[in-house]
Amino acid sequence: MINDFEKGIILLALNSKFKNGEDIAPILKSYSNLNIDEREAIYKEITNKPYPATLDEVKEYKISTFSEICNSIIEKGVDVEIDGKKEHFSYTIKNGDQTNIDNLVSSVKFTGLSQPYHADGGNCRMYTPAQVIAIYIACITNKTKQTTYFNQMKRFITEFFTDENQIDDLRKIIEKNNLKKVVSIVPGGNTGQESIYNGLKEIEKRYSKNDIVLIHDGVRPLINNDTINDNINLVKEKGNAITTAPAIETIIKLKKGENIIDDIYNRSECFMARAPQSFQLKDILEAHEKAIKEKKSDFIDSASIMKYYGHNLNIVNGPSENIKITTPSDFYIFKAILDMKENLNIFGL
Repeated sequence: MINDFEKGIILLALNSKFKNGEDIAPILKSYSNLNIDEREAIYKEITNKPYPATLDEVKEYKISTFSEICNSIIEKGVDVEIDGKKEHFSYTIKNGDQTNIDNLVSSVKFTGLSQPYHADGGNCRMYTPAQVIAIYIACITNKTKQTTYFNQMKRFITEFFTDENQIDDLRKIIEKNNLKKVVSIVPGGNTGQESIYNGLKEIEKRYSKNDIVLIHDGVRPLINNDTINDNINLVKEKGNAITTAPAIETIIKLKKGENIIDDIYNRSECFMARAPQSFQLKDILEAHEKAIKEKKSDFIDSASIMKYYGHNLNIVNGPSENIKITTPSDFYIFKAILDMKENLNIFGL
């Protein structure tokens, strides 16, 4: 992380190089004190284009962020039932909670006597050996669980996503698991917009331009049959379908270049665009080819590019749990939703 002064120095240096025709992306990559968000922001501010992050940069950032979230959850601590009431015990490193609890357990093992301690926000009191052990086990169980999640995600990020032979690896996985629905794997582009276009061109080789195409985010795994069918039916009726969810927070607009509120929108009139976003192949392909011709490469999604080129868009209400998993905290929300669904299935609900 850098402060505003350091950012200003970097902007000054890179602006000069950019005006002289130099590619500033490799220079930004050499600043080891910048995270990927800071590189993206600086690159966008200077060039007005998306930052061309490497796969290794994205991996490093994702692993680092997952580690921070994991440690945060561990240090937040746990609830433990003591004498019929829930008490919360933090498990921080900085404030010494981990050392204190470890020492309590050692004292109990050595003396077999009750030990003085306190829950968060509570007064110091005596805890029996059984209560001390219960606190310790709860903290360690939570730490083990979160560390296991992190290690699994780190392994997945490190080993699965590779530049070389990625498509071959995916083909082997598809063949091994007999996944008949996957008919083609297409290399991604430098931007989401380019990746979608690559996919559309592959579809064009195999299907009619009058066919319906549903463009979905791989990071939204909680899609359901109803959402898919609703999209297809609306495209048949009106030509396109954008999956949405109602806005549940107040949406504001800032003044350009300032952290000052310019406008506050009526929440009842606002929706969040999600996926799938569905069209006739000929329409979405035409919009992408216009964008390429006009050298426009910064559309955030398919709805944006279609709206820009004059299409009236229609919405489909999607499930609230169809979240986009892009940050470690999203992953933990996703895991909680999955656990809830599994529990409901167990009890036949």
